[in-house]
Amino acid sequence: MANRIKQFRYYTENSVENYPASIRDNPVTVIDYINGGVFGNYYPISQLGIQTLPGTKFYLNNALEEIIVGSTGIYELELNDQTEITKIQFDAKSMKLINENNNAFLLVDIIYNDGEE
Repeated sequence: MANRIKQFRYYTENSVENYPASIRDNPVTVIDYINGGVFGNYYPISQLGIQTLPGTKFYLNNALEEIIVGSTGIYELELNDQTEITKIQFDAKSMKLINENNNAFLLVDIIYNDGEE
């Protein structure tokens, strides 16, 4: 199976710098990061990197406890084929803060398995 690299970028709602700009012919919105829909075609994930505002909260694999990005604004997780990420969701309050701050952003870098040989 082939590993692929993908980056997701969110600045503010309707920013031309957001990537991807759309999924399934619909514009990507803050809701797509909250419910995890923006990542829907890119599972399973074997490596994750996040750059954003310190204190940003997110959830992996439907966990009840959040993960909080530390003071550097960088979070990295390499799973070394021991497990995989099957869902990423960002906290609504964290996304609201990013969306309302012109100097804030969310960058998510992943390595995922595309299921192809």
